Amino acid sequence: MKYFYLIFILFITLFINYNDAASKFQVPSKRVYMNTQNNWFNNILLNGKIEVPKESDDITLMEYYRMLSVSLYSRNENVLSVILDEIWHSVFINETAPYGNGVSLPFLSMMRDLIDETTTLYDTTNTRAKFDLIYQYTTEFRTAIDNFKLNPRALGAVRESFEQLEELFTTQLTDGVGFRKPAKQLQQIPIFTLTATSHLFMLSEVIRYGQSWGYTDTELLAYQSKLDLKLREYLEYVSDTYDVGASALFEGVDPEDMNADDYEVFIQFKNVYIQTVSDFAMNWWMMDSKLKSGTYAERVRYLFSDIVGFNVDPDVSDFNGYYNPTFDRVLEMAESADINRFRGILNSAVFEYQDQQFILSVKSLFTDPADYTSQCNSTSAKVCTNYYISNRGSLFNATEQFGNHKIGNIFGWNLNTRALSYPVPDALTVAFLPSEVFANNLIVKSIATVVNAQKYLSQDGTAFLSADYNNLPGSHVMMLDNQTSITYRLDSAYSTPTTFSLSLHCILADKRPASITMLDHTQTPVATYALSYTPFPQILSANPSYNITLHPGELNNDFTFIVNGGQVALQSLVLTPL
Repeated sequence: MKYFYLIFILFITLFINYNDAASKFQVPSKRVYMNTQNNWFNNILLNGKIEVPKESDDITLMEYYRMLSVSLYSRNENVLSVILDEIWHSVFINETAPYGNGVSLPFLSMMRDLIDETTTLYDTTNTRAKFDLIYQYTTEFRTAIDNFKLNPRALGAVRESFEQLEELFTTQLTDGVGFRKPAKQLQQIPIFTLTATSHLFMLSEVIRYGQSWGYTDTELLAYQSKLDLKLREYLEYVSDTYDVGASALFEGVDPEDMNADDYEVFIQFKNVYIQTVSDFAMNWWMMDSKLKSGTYAERVRYLFSDIVGFNVDPDVSDFNGYYNPTFDRVLEMAESADINRFRGILNSAVFEYQDQQFILSVKSLFTDPADYTSQCNSTSAKVCTNYYISNRGSLFNATEQFGNHKIGNIFGWNLNTRALSYPVPDALTVAFLPSEVFANNLIVKSIATVVNAQKYLSQDGTAFLSADYNNLPGSHVMMLDNQTSITYRLDSAYSTPTTFSLSLHCILADKRPASITMLDHTQTPVATYALSYTPFPQILSANPSYNITLHPGELNNDFTFIVNGGQVALQSLVLTPL
């Protein structure tokens, strides 16, 4: 009989390990965390070099590059050349074929484990030459910018080095060549993603600072058009590649034979794809020239452990279907449980057990945003039931962790009602949240702050999470129907009242015209956002324009948005200091 009694020792051990891992990254407050990150980044700029993480650091090169890339969002014209040169120097040294020891290592390891054990990266000679040329051009661009700081008349070298590097990126990202060969689409997606990020940064950089380099308005408008075009093109490519990978996982497998074990394979693939690709791609829109000050954003999404135990399907009567749910059914149960929804920051998980043997229940406790009469983000989730269990199970041990992540949730699947005369929990999963995500929406100084739409205070009406929006895993939006209201509490890092523009990153989900009314903390309407259909999300400003004032901390900084008309997919709020 295939069932599994969760025992106390298993999860106490598991939970202690998870807590220890999480505590390394869970600092006292978002302000302390930001101060640490700023010191780290400023030290890189001061020394002009990066320290490549060692294997013992428990962080992949790709994650390290993502941290550096995010730092570029808050930048001046000198930062891009330094970081690009350092990243591609590191790629040149560490990215070795045929197995990819640098950027591509986690992804190729996953492919060899889950898809094809003979997977290799690329032709050694040809690709190494490309890395060499990119590194050469990034160094020349960095040198030209350094000289330009000393001699503002040295425009020619800046433009020449910029254009040769930008053209090289364009070539390597062209369909069918470089890092975009159909035969190596999956293997090359990590290096494609890093190159695409570098290219989009280059284009946004020239739009911001091109006038000081001698570019005309007409030339800059052409670069803006190219940025818009490439942003959509690259997003479509990484979305298509995700489908290619998901299909390759189960090529030749009869769907009728797929079960929970295959679901775990899928989750392992998805975890790696999110860290390697989506964590970059979901932030590409922030390079829009409207956000001239740079941006800061949190990654509000989960990575998931394997299922610990055996989940059952309570809706199936036959023995095999009950104890061995199909792959599609496990996906359906996961979606029904809304496992991707952000519930706040996990404070603790309270386990109930009998005589140090079986887990009876677990209650995950999250930060409490406020006492609100309308529906709030969940502050607790109790799974399983409180039945006394006398039968003893068997010991089973499991450990999982992800670098730069902390425990975000612990949740159960279904109750096994057939093993004993009373229901027992048979499966749990641990969800991990990026270390930079905190309960408050801290509005940082000097640059634009992007507040993820999932981090709402309360909502009233029909608001639900649409996970993996536009087929980009880990990128989620809040879907808001007509007359739905959603409230956000903002925490200003400024010590005095400060004025901001507040934009919305959103899109009409059903193509019907809509508007969004913004209310201040007194519930007084203060601004309106008019939406018309566009094929891609837009950064929407109030019309007529309206600026908000945030007070220090969270006092009187609640803002409510009410949808009128068609359904709206809201991804982010963008606050830019004025």
